[in-house]
Amino acid sequence: MLDSTIGLFLLYNNNTWPSWTLFLLNLVIFVIGLKLVYFILKKIILQITKRTKTEFDDEFVRILEYPLLATLTLIFLVSALNIFSIPTNIMNWIYILEKCILLIILTWFLYSVIGIIYDHILVRIAEKSESNLDDQIFPIVRKVLRIALIIFAVIYFLDVLGVNITPLLAGVGIGGIAIAFAAQKILGDAFGGVSILADNAFNLGDNVKIDKHEGIVKEIGLRSTILKTANNTKLILPNSFVSSCVIENLSYSFDKKTKKK
Repeated sequence: MLDSTIGLFLLYNNNTWPSWTLFLLNLVIFVIGLKLVYFILKKIILQITKRTKTEFDDEFVRILEYPLLATLTLIFLVSALNIFSIPTNIMNWIYILEKCILLIILTWFLYSVIGIIYDHILVRIAEKSESNLDDQIFPIVRKVLRIALIIFAVIYFLDVLGVNITPLLAGVGIGGIAIAFAAQKILGDAFGGVSILADNAFNLGDNVKIDKHEGIVKEIGLRSTILKTANNTKLILPNSFVSSCVIENLSYSFDKKTKKK
């Protein structure tokens, strides 16, 4: 823990002071010091973030503020308990509780970070893209990351409490493999869609030839790509198939590096 660091101004060995008086004295010093450091850093950081064009750093500073203050306050309070004569077994439980609360604060912070990454980075990317594939993928990525974060947080939380997590980890691994096999086709189409998006082989409205199929791209979804054929029919091609085929974009003139009129 950070007891030794915060203990630089906590006079643990000064037995001439009553415990509560010493505690309140250090509490006053901590609050004044925290407010001073917080005021200086916030002024400096806000001046820096105001100069940037993106709102991501402003939001990051906003969500960092309260978790940071809560973390420092918690560490101080637990450290300050060393002033009192508290039995070792009770202090051990207090340290465990401290770890659990710090884990909750960290999980809350990272959960919020995933949200602002989605709102200020991924959404902007999706808005600039002509394809609606990223509009479908990015919300799923956000949800998967948040679920994974909560799962790891719960597992670590149980580990801190002394619960044997080895069977749980084995169960999660086996369950993940089973889900992967069951959803193999869906995952194949999803990764195929990501590949299409990354390669930027075609956009909505392009006239393309995929293997032996030709038509105008009407929709690029998470699982499939929809073409409008010359016969005015709807052709649905799985993305796993599309990503494995040779694709010819008939709307693109390579010499002029622009779309054909």
